[in-house]
Amino acid sequence: MGFKEYKRNMSFLDLELSKTLGSSRTQRFFKEIHDHIRWEPLERILMGVYPVGKSAVGNVAYPPVMLLKALMLQKWLRYS
Repeated sequence: MGFKEYKRNMSFLDLELSKTLGSSRTQRFFKEIHDHIRWEPLERILMGVYPVGKSAVGNVAYPPVMLLKALMLQKWLRYS
């Protein structure tokens, strides 16, 4: 089965948003977080305990690191 792929063609919205990439405080903040956290060790731990995506049947799953990042973003938005 595996996990969802993220390589896709850019939409018109993606093209327009790419022009502003890195110019907002929020984007710079998240880039700084991404650069300072070592995601590989977290990914190894999560892959060991995350059973979804390892089955031969069913829908493709989201990678656990992406789900962790979404949870962190959700918590950040809630307390900011």
